[in-house]
Formats: sequence, C-alpha cells, structure tokens
Amino acid sequence: MIEVYNLNLKKVAILENAYNVNDSFELNKVFQLNFSLPANDPKAKYCQPFFYVNFNGVFYRILPTAHDIHSYGELSFECEHVIATLIDDLMYGDFVVGNIGVYTSDVIKFVLDRQTTKRWVLGVCEFSRQFEYGWSHESLLSALFSIPNQFTEPYMWEYDTTTFPWTVNLRKLDTNKNPELYVRQGKNVISLKKQSDPSSICTRLYAHGYGEGVNSLTFADINDGKPYIDSPQEYIDRYGLKTRLWVDRRYENAESLMQAARAMLNELQEPIVQYDVEFTEIDSTFFNKAQLGKIVKLIGDGIDYKTYVIGVKHQYTSEGVDCTLTIANKPTDIAESVADLADRQRIEMTYAQGATQIYSQGLQNNASSDGGLVMDFFIPDQMRIINKVLCKIRMEAFRGFVKTSSSNGGVDQTLSVSASSQRVSTNSQSTTVDIPSQSTSTTVDIGSISVDLNDESTNPAFWTSGFVFSRPIQEAEGHRHEIKSHYHGLDFSIKIPSRSIHIDIPGSSSSVTIPGQSFSITIPGHSHQIKIPSHTHEMMPGIYRFRSSQSFELYVNGVKKGDFDSTSGEIDLTHLLTDDTGKIPRGRWQTVEVRPNDLAYVSIALSVQGFVQSRGDATV
Repeated sequence: MIEVYNLNLKKVAILENAYNVNDSFELNKVFQLNFSLPANDPKAKYCQPFFYVNFNGVFYRILPTAHDIHSYGELSFECEHVIATLIDDLMYGDFVVGNIGVYTSDVIKFVLDRQTTKRWVLGVCEFSRQFEYGWSHESLLSALFSIPNQFTEPYMWEYDTTTFPWTVNLRKLDTNKNPELYVRQGKNVISLKKQSDPSSICTRLYAHGYGEGVNSLTFADINDGKPYIDSPQEYIDRYGLKTRLWVDRRYENAESLMQAARAMLNELQEPIVQYDVEFTEIDSTFFNKAQLGKIVKLIGDGIDYKTYVIGVKHQYTSEGVDCTLTIANKPTDIAESVADLADRQRIEMTYAQGATQIYSQGLQNNASSDGGLVMDFFIPDQMRIINKVLCKIRMEAFRGFVKTSSSNGGVDQTLSVSASSQRVSTNSQSTTVDIPSQSTSTTVDIGSISVDLNDESTNPAFWTSGFVFSRPIQEAEGHRHEIKSHYHGLDFSIKIPSRSIHIDIPGSSSSVTIPGQSFSITIPGHSHQIKIPSHTHEMMPGIYRFRSSQSFELYVNGVKKGDFDSTSGEIDLTHLLTDDTGKIPRGRWQTVEVRPNDLAYVSIALSVQGFVQSRGDATV
C-alpha cells in the first residue's frame, strides 16, 4: 500500500491501484522506488513533484520527471528516498571542521545543523575519528556522504523514517562476525551471476588535495617524504606495481588526505567480485530474510564465499515478491566511492582554488646599534602553503643631509675677578766692609731684590682664581662657543738704593747687617667684558656620509636569530618564522629587525612565495 503526503507531511491519498511497484536499496546510496498508476486514476492528481510517499514504512519523495503515459493508459512515477531532501540545502561558503577534539558525530551534527527545515537528526554513530573536513558550496547530502570516505573500515548509512524528525545512523560493517544470511544453490537461489573487473586495480596510489602545481597538497611530509602509499606486498606480488593518481581538492589537511587515500587503495588493490543472485525468501525468519548490510554466506558449486549484501531489489507482483541480491567483496567501486563523475567535475568547478603568488616589500633608513631598522609584514590566513620567505639586507655609510646649522643669537657676558693684595718681604742681608783706622764716611751698595709673581707655586695669592666660561651659546647641531680660563701675574723687581754710613772706629774690618725690607702690592678687583655677536653658519644641503658599520644582528619577532659579520647578505627566514609547532603562524603580523654595530644606512628587501586560496571576508 502506497500512501501520499503533501509537503507538510499531511496524508492526502492512498494509492490502492498502484502496480509495477519495485524498490531498490544500495549500500550508502539514495534508495529508489518506482510505481505505476492507471492514467484515469482520480488519485493521480496527488502525485505532485516532491510530495512524499510511504511504502513499507520507508518515506520517499516523488521526482519531477516527465510521466510516461503508455498507449494503454499507464502513468509511471520515480521516487527517491527522503535522505535526498538534504540536497535542497546548500553549505554556501567555505567550511572547515574537525581535527583534534572534534569527533565524527560532531561533524555529522555540524552538517545537519545547516538544515533550513529540521528534517534529520543523528541517531547512532559507531565511529569516533578526528579527521578534518573542508567544504566549499556543498549540498548537505554531498557533505554528509563524504564524512566516512576517509575510513578504511566498511561502513553503512542507515535511515529510520518511522518517526519525525527522521533519524540517520552511521554503523560499522563487521565482516568478521558470523553470517546473518545463508544463500545456497539449490535451496533459495534461483540464478547466480558472477562479475569481476580487474581493470581498475591499483597497488600504488598518489593523492593530491587542494592547490595546484607544486603547491598541490600531498601527505609526503607525514609519510617519510613519499607522496604515495603502497598496497601490502601480497597484492603487489599478485598484480604487480600498478600506479594511479587520485585528486580530490576538497581535502585541505594532509592527515585527512592520507586516510582517504588508504580507504581508496583498499578498494582498488583487488578486483571487484560481485554476484547478482535471484533470491527467494523461503520464510520470514531472520536468517532467510534479505537485508542491506547483512553478512552473507554464499554456498554453491565450488563456491564458499563470505561477504555482505550491498544491494537489494524487490519486484512486487500479484503473485508475490521477486528479490535480487547484490553480493560483493566491497561496497562500491572507485567512481562511486567518492562521487559520480559529474559530481566530481562540479566539485572541481565550485571548490575554492587559488594560485601560487609572490609579493615583496622594502624599507630603507638610518639605523644604529640601539635603534635598529624594523620591518613589519603580514601573512594572511588564506596563504595555505608558504614556500619561501627571503630577506636581502644591505648596509652603507650613515646618511646626513646638511653640513652645519645656524645660531639663534650671541652672548654678552661680564667675567669678574675679585681684588687681591699681598705683602712681600725681602730677606735680611749682611756685607763686610774694610774700614781704615780713622773716622770716615763710606757708601755701601746694598743691591736690589726681585720678586716674580708669575709663578703660581711660589706666589699663589697673585694667581687669580680662574673663571671658566664654558656653555653652549646655541643648541644647534654640532657646535658651541666656549671661553677658556685665564689668570693675571706680576713680574717686577725692587731696588734698594745705596746707603752712606759714617763710622768712626779704629781701622778694622767690620760687617754690616741691613734688616730686610717689607712692602705691599695690591691688584684691584676688575672685570673683562666678553661679547659674541649674534651670527649664523651657512647650511649646505646634500647627502653626506659618515662612518660605516661592518656587521649586524638579526632579530625576528623581537628574538635575536644571529650575528652577521658582513655589510650585506641574503637570509632565508622561512625556518626562523616557525613557532613551537613547526608552522609559520597565519593571520598575524611578523617583524624582522636589523641592528648594525655602528651608525649605518640599512636597506631591507623581503619576498614571500606561497599558495593563496581565493577566500576572503569581503569583495571590494
């Protein structure tokens, strides 16, 4: 019995006259339902595009395909499982989710939370991986189905539409457990057809993610430098080394790309072996009932094969139900494991790509050992790969642009010296005079006494206190006026004239002592007038070079990275910019600083090469 529901999930009709009903269930795909109605069936009007139908507890929606109207008056309808409603919502923009601390269930919920109408919720998720996912303008269904593509274990999407909102589950397929269905020739097998296709075998797989050319994402950095993975040796021995390249630009993380490549290689390293079995259900017991994902044991002439059911088709007739099982050693082939060809082409066209770009900047200025030249540069978040950061440094003589400067005025200064006086005494002297024995008068020449007042050590009193006038007359660049200290000295002699002495004594020889003489010399206080008139020095504009540094220190983000005994050099900053994780931080400013050992004119030229994706917050 087929029931029809409108867009609001309100039942509007029961199609009692439906016939040629068949459904098809394929593992991890959208289930299908087909049916026919008589052209004159009054309830055919309820079979509108995107209306829902319920058949055996499973909800589908009617596709807007052209109705086949046969000559004998028949309308045919195609329906798809309601999991396809997730196609109606688009994850517009760029999204990156997952990695450490974000598990598979969190990623599924993230996708389902993007629904405009909340039709689906997560039930059971039997995987707890921490892979990173990236989507750009993806439908919710495409994003949802891509989540387990990185798993190396078999998986199965399971849907429950018996309650609303509907529930989606992600379960493991354990091929090691005991069989749940037995298919035996001569018992419940009507016919058996085997297919095997070895053309797609691959034993060495290269994988590329986002990017182009040399900047395509690979997993070489986490795989001992190898951008490929190999099958176990037993497969290589059996089929030889068969190399393939797989590209999916949705992958932006090397670990995720590598896991997806392993899952892909697991499918490709041996041929697909598939059996199409016309099957009859002998009874309704669990071990005789066909069901998607069941572990099946196939037994026949020369066949003893254990695998799982990847497809179930039912044809409902008036005589009963015809069932066809698809049994295979793997759930899907390589084309279907990711998406069909058309979908992959769409991904290539819509996914945000980019290009390898080079940008450069320069800075020049004077610098010193305590005032280095600092350059700031920015590395955006959109630079997904950084190939190289190069820095060229050159030092020349320090540059000045004028020779001198001008004064702002003169000075008029009086320097005063205090008065000084000194009493100077001559030493006592004696002389011997021969006098005849008679009374007589004689003249004796005493001589002169000289006093040298120029000697500071012998006559400190006459060494005037020196006054030093030493101050900048003008705070202009490079010069000042200075008055040095000075002193006053005296250089003179005093002559004592001859003196006449009358002595009346017997003739004899006598000595005469003249007492020392004293006198006073005074230098009065005085002043000196110093006057420097206002004046100017002519400035000479130009480029003048002074001194020259012969070495420099390099700082990156404020941390010293090396000493360089040279006036120039090319330095690779790539490894100097990495943080504790070994990565260059994105979305922040970086600095490089050059500190010369002396005054210098420094030039810095910086070049950054990397792969930039076409993502941004705004278009201006």
